[in-house]
Amino acid sequence: EYLYLFHPKTEFFKIDAPGEVALFAEPLAIAIHAVDRARIKPGQTAVIQGTGAIGLLTLICAKSSGATKVAVVGRRRKERLELAKELGADLAINMEETPDVKERIRIIKDFSATGYGVDVVFECAGVPQAFWEGIQYLRESATFCEVGHFTDTGKVRLFQGKKSIGYHI
Repeated sequence: EYLYLFHPKTEFFKIDAPGEVALFAEPLAIAIHAVDRARIKPGQTAVIQGTGAIGLLTLICAKSSGATKVAVVGRRRKERLELAKELGADLAINMEETPDVKERIRIIKDFSATGYGVDVVFECAGVPQAFWEGIQYLRESATFCEVGHFTDTGKVRLFQGKKSIGYHI
């Protein structure tokens, strides 16, 4: 077996776990870091955009960190939305069944504690369209956490008419 290391300071750690468990180490680390950076507090509401491994693990971490209500928005496979409910999602929106963006925004705002939007959005889908939709889910002075990184799939111009109180890149 051969392994090519791109960066000479790359470190590997042996995980004493079966392969099907060990493979979650990296996406779980991403989810934990995202939820930690978003500073979820007990009683807050959140939206997870994307039902891949990182999105579902972010759901688990957000609920474990005290988020009272968490909604998941996804497109690809219906069984992923069903799994999200099993993992603790209070609401799962299938984008194919609810194709209108304005309707999804209305559903999320109704889902929120105040009716004005949620406290935190985690964009884990990795597509530019999710970025702007996720911004619309938020209440004023809320937190948007870009986890999906759509580097090779499009561009987003920041600060188009939205007030930015602070950001960290």
